[in-house]
Amino acid sequence: MIDKDLADKITAYLVHCYPDANDLSVDELSRIHGGASRETYALTANWSQGGETVSKPLIFRRDPTTGLIETERDVEFAAYRAFHGSVPVPEPLFLETDPKWLDRPFFVMERILDGQVGSPFAAD
Repeated sequence: MIDKDLADKITAYLVHCYPDANDLSVDELSRIHGGASRETYALTANWSQGGETVSKPLIFRRDPTTGLIETERDVEFAAYRAFHGSVPVPEPLFLETDPKWLDRPFFVMERILDGQVGSPFAAD
């Protein structure tokens, strides 16, 4: 269960990022488990803008309070940005280092719906 405080903080951040959005809400917020380098959350942001309804599936990757490995989020974000458009990776949207939003640095990227994660053990 995701706490309401986290959902409220994510909503506030997205309102900041999308200032023309009206009635922005965060729905379907859930934690994606696995991996040790970041806390990963899936959600759908919904709002209206210019008379249109917008529904944007997103991923938030937040630094953990402690971790097994230390990684640099800005390098990870830059890698997504470099590869987006030439290989099937999500579009990176926002890199945030100010802890005022979610207590720790994080980045936001689009969520690819119905995507398949390949296994490193599968023969190609």
